[in-house]
Amino acid sequence: MNTSTSVPETASGAPSRRFTWRVVDIVVASVIGVACSVIFLIWNVGYELPGDLIGALLPGLGGLLAGPWLIAGVIGGLVIRKPGAALYTELLAAVISALVGNQWGPLTIVSGLVQGLGAELIFAVFLYASFRLPVALLAGAGAGLGGWAIVRGLAATGALNRFAAGRAAGKRV
Repeated sequence: MNTSTSVPETASGAPSRRFTWRVVDIVVASVIGVACSVIFLIWNVGYELPGDLIGALLPGLGGLLAGPWLIAGVIGGLVIRKPGAALYTELLAAVISALVGNQWGPLTIVSGLVQGLGAELIFAVFLYASFRLPVALLAGAGAGLGGWAIVRGLAATGALNRFAAGRAAGKRV
C-alpha cells in the first residue's frame, strides 16, 4: 500500500521503497499508537498528585511530567522511519485517549496533532535518515514545544483564564 502521492525514484527509475508504507508498517504503527494510548490513559490519572505537588512547590516544573504524553510520536518515528509515522502514532494515541475519556476532552486530539507534528518535523529535518539518540531527543523536544505552543495560543484567546496556565500567560514581566 502506497500512501505517498509522490514517490522518489531510484537510479533505475523504479519507485523507492524508503518512503512508502507497507501493510506491516501500518499495523505496527497502529499497535504503537494503541499501546501508547494505554500509557496516556494511565498517566492521565497518575500524574495528578505529583504534578500538583511539583506545581505547588516549583511552579512551571510540572511540565517535566509531560514526557509520557510525548512518546507515541517519537516511538512511531523511530520504529517505522517513514514520513507520517510520528504524526500517525501520536494522533492515534490522542484520539483513543479522548474517546475513552479524560479531563481535557477533544483538546486532547488537537494536542496530539501538534505534538505529532513537532516530532514529525524533526525527523523530516533529518530527511528520515538519522535515528540516533540526539534526533530522538530533538523529536521529543519538538513534540513538547508543540504542546507549549498550544497552551500559549489558547491562553492568548482567554480560553484558559480559569486555569493557572491562562493566568500565568496574562502576567507579563
